[in-house]
Amino acid sequence: METEMYFMELRQAITERRSVRKFTEDPVSKQTIHELLELALQAPSWKNSQCWEYLVVDDPATKQFMAQSIPETNPAYKCLSTAPYVVVCIADPSKVETPQGKQYFMADAATSFYAFWLACHDAGLGTVAAGEIMDEDPLKQALGIPMEKHIYCIAPVGVPLYQPKQRPREEFSQKVSFGRYGEPFQD
Repeated sequence: METEMYFMELRQAITERRSVRKFTEDPVSKQTIHELLELALQAPSWKNSQCWEYLVVDDPATKQFMAQSIPETNPAYKCLSTAPYVVVCIADPSKVETPQGKQYFMADAATSFYAFWLACHDAGLGTVAAGEIMDEDPLKQALGIPMEKHIYCIAPVGVPLYQPKQRPREEFSQKVSFGRYGEPFQD
């Protein structure tokens, strides 16, 4: 099944997006992945550093090796080897200053990856960020990623087997203050 690009409302994309860990065997074209990554590259970044890079993997043996880089207890473990593609989001710290020791490059990579995640959902595809990498170095070596760069996450991408249910969210009043921390936000 070829997934055609279509556009939904932003509010719908944000509220309906889910972590997808089970995929059909339907193929996804490289062109679709290309278009989704083009959107991810449009994400904002600190001082326009654009410190992210992406690597797309479709080789079954490599995907299996990638799965072994996260704990078997991680819910994404099994799907890394079964999804049509695994996308690696890479953060380059050399492109960003680190004032006060803050690692903006990881926040910027997260912003870009979230744009990719929303674009996947918008295109009828699913993904999940598997960020619990036990040891980056063997994975970077196997994938040819320079050691000075960081792997933000590895993400399986494919056609969802089903749409996961919405998970509970904490109340707005528990998460948002106005004027001073702990003060309620009232309309």
